[in-house]
Amino acid sequence: MRLAVYYLVEVKREDEQPLDSVARFHLANGASIDRLCWAADVSEAGMNRSWGIMVNYIYEPKEIERNHERYFRAGEIVMSNRVRRLARSR
Repeated sequence: MRLAVYYLVEVKREDEQPLDSVARFHLANGASIDRLCWAADVSEAGMNRSWGIMVNYIYEPKEIERNHERYFRAGEIVMSNRVRRLARSR
């Protein structure tokens, strides 16, 4: 799970955007990373695509614009405390 958070938060393209296209979509639209779910998709395709991990993104109406601005102006990825703990435990 720590590696998945590392991938979502730290692995970037040349333009400093996250490598993961789904993360780029949600974060650019003002979502925050809420949690990672292990074994959410244990199908063969799910395991090949994401090791069975699914990411839950949250859109808090009052925070969408703020999160969007933080992401584009400062490159900040907004995440829940539980995801932040995983990110720090690497």
